[in-house]
Amino acid sequence: MKPTANLMQAFKQMTTNTKNLLKDLTLSLRVHAMIAAVLAINFLILMIKRPDFFWDDGKKYPLLLILFLCGMLGGVINNYLRINKLPSSHLDKFVPKEKIINILQIYVSLLISGTLGLIFYATISSGLIQGSFFPEFSNLEADYSGDFLNFFQQILPKTNHDVLKAMIWCFIAGFSEKLVPNTIDKLASKAELTITQRIDEIKVSNKKLEEDLEKENKSKEELLSQIAELKQEINSENKNKTDT
Repeated sequence: MKPTANLMQAFKQMTTNTKNLLKDLTLSLRVHAMIAAVLAINFLILMIKRPDFFWDDGKKYPLLLILFLCGMLGGVINNYLRINKLPSSHLDKFVPKEKIINILQIYVSLLISGTLGLIFYATISSGLIQGSFFPEFSNLEADYSGDFLNFFQQILPKTNHDVLKAMIWCFIAGFSEKLVPNTIDKLASKAELTITQRIDEIKVSNKKLEEDLEKENKSKEELLSQIAELKQEINSENKNKTDT
């Protein structure tokens, strides 16, 4: 066999192996969604069973980590439900490259969902969103010590009930892809409206101040005019007395 033929055969074999590898990597998206769910749940179980594996004091669980996991679990369930609604024929139409991208999105979405949970937690703890459905927090009025880690350790939900509310809201924020963006949009619109109203109030106040100053200047002019007339009358009387 000629060297060229051997080279072509080796190239075909390599191409076949590459396709098989891509086929193995691009399992059903449903399978990868289940794998992501198993990983998230196992991570939570490991944290509960072996907390000393993550931090020195094995008796305390950092609240932010718990809330991050709640958001991540919300994203896992959302991914699985969304993919499960797609027909298998639609999933099979993806080329290997598209499948790999979608698979990466499934796993990256876990980090994004956890981050969205923490962002929403920061939003409700700051007091920008309030109501009976949201948790209440303690030490919000304390002075900032300059230690950012101590800052997060001080601001905590008041009661166990508030902790459960925070966990549920972080789960919802991770589950709903639009909750945090929509909340930020509403806050931005509200802030813009507040700034616009404040600017209008300042304009009205300045206009009123200008009108008051103008009235005051007119009053001063009238007063000066009266004083001048009074001086003229006095001078005239004095002149008449002198003549007489």
